[in-house]
Amino acid sequence: EEPVPVEEVDSERTVEIEPPALVADDDPQRMEQVEQPVLEEDDDPQRTLEIEPQVVAAAEDPERTLEIERESVVVDPADAVDEGSPTKETATLSMAMLRLAGAGEGDDVEALVFVVVAETEKELEAGNDAMALEGIASLVNLESHVPQTEKSMYTQALLRLLVPETLVRVARLVAESRHARYAVAVLHRAGSVGREALFEQLVKAPSVEETDAYGAALPAVEGGVEKLVESLKSKDSAIVSIAVDQLSKLNVTEVAASLGTLAIDHPQRLIRQDACRGLIRMQSDEGVLDQVRRILDSKTVVLFGRCIEEGASDPLVGLISLAVNSTDDLVARKELCRALGRARSTRAIQQLIKMSLPGGRFFGRKPLDTRLAAIEGLGLINTPVARGTLEELAADRNAQIRNAAKKRLEQPDSTLSG
Repeated sequence: EEPVPVEEVDSERTVEIEPPALVADDDPQRMEQVEQPVLEEDDDPQRTLEIEPQVVAAAEDPERTLEIERESVVVDPADAVDEGSPTKETATLSMAMLRLAGAGEGDDVEALVFVVVAETEKELEAGNDAMALEGIASLVNLESHVPQTEKSMYTQALLRLLVPETLVRVARLVAESRHARYAVAVLHRAGSVGREALFEQLVKAPSVEETDAYGAALPAVEGGVEKLVESLKSKDSAIVSIAVDQLSKLNVTEVAASLGTLAIDHPQRLIRQDACRGLIRMQSDEGVLDQVRRILDSKTVVLFGRCIEEGASDPLVGLISLAVNSTDDLVARKELCRALGRARSTRAIQQLIKMSLPGGRFFGRKPLDTRLAAIEGLGLINTPVARGTLEELAADRNAQIRNAAKKRLEQPDSTLSG
């Protein structure tokens, strides 16, 4: 038999089929591709850096930062103070707060507190006041909840952070609603220094909104209301005006007597006016009404009448009505009737109608000046009842009454400001 011929080996084909036949171990390039996926998560420093920011993000919510449960923290607190830790150089205030909040038995809590202080100071140096506030607030919160034996380390940390310059920056954040609660808590913890920082911002506030934000926060700070009361005696009229405004908005009726004295005796008209408005704004308790009686019987009566606006309380309207009938000052009588017109309450309208009518046999006829003043007040109230009364008076037997009523009907509600 003839031997079977052997095919000639094609060297080019051999080269083409060699790579698939290679074992992974024989190819260094292939080796790298095979080994990479089986690396453990902790063995890859790049992977470690990608995971950590996710943990940091959990602390970006201030509510979570302060209220986080110890068992939910998965980061080893010891890493925060370990000089050899791979995360030491990328530590943030948020991470430091998380580690401190999650500290347990065996952890160096004092060292963790120091890390929070250091990171907070870095945020202050960088001008990140809101983030620094979170760090300080977290220490204030923890100090209030730890046992007495552990408070000293937090107290020392806060003494280092709660300096006047920092507190001024914290006080500015009171005007921002999302930071106000933490800022007020920190200022209250700072005591008198925090109160002075907040009051300074109140005095310097560039807008009504900021003024009201700072003023509303003062009662929550140690000695805040007392500071406002004390400011009523200031020689700076701007400070007195701010104190009057805020105390009346807070309805601190205990200062009614002081406001009454300012309304009557202060040499500056602006302060007298502010004091009148402050008493009008307060709830009409007996102490406030006593001061209104004093004012209505003083030289400030006309100014007081001009301060009355819509919404004046019924007790206040009653006192003004009595003053109209008792005063001999025709200017004051006219201004007080216009004040009733601006009040626009049901009781105010009833009083003006009663004053405008001629009277009768049993109660005596009303003075002409009082009736004319009441017509002035009714002319400021553009309602069917008020207009109906004016139409009736336009047919009165007295010519002056008729003319005054007709004039007000032709110009209804023309001068609400008086």
